[in-house]
Amino acid sequence: MHLLRLKLTQENVKKRTKKVIKVVTITHDQYWAFCVTIIGHMIKSCNTRNERGMIMISYEPLRRTMAAKGFTTYTLRVTHGIGGGTVQRLQNNESISTNTLNDLCRILSCTLAEIAEYIDDEPDQTE
Repeated sequence: MHLLRLKLTQENVKKRTKKVIKVVTITHDQYWAFCVTIIGHMIKSCNTRNERGMIMISYEPLRRTMAAKGFTTYTLRVTHGIGGGTVQRLQNNESISTNTLNDLCRILSCTLAEIAEYIDDEPDQTE
């Protein structure tokens, strides 16, 4: 098994110094999982916001529905064949296909409103 040694450092920008806090040894798979997590956090807001930076579609209802019915992202992926990339897009409120929405409704025995919601960022113009 190939192992990687990582030095966790703390950087002082003003003094231009780095201090080693800890050295850890991890597997190659752990390293890539870590990278995917970090990159996911860095691009979390991509494709989820309109021109003013507002989220338009939220999958928060899906999270509540899954919790209420005892589903996890693991069971969606492994038991029901939902792809890992699709799960990540759901977690990041990114676009997914209508086929995926249909599959989620079937798997969870729920309606579309229990999966996604539209968030109107326009102020109400009625007077």
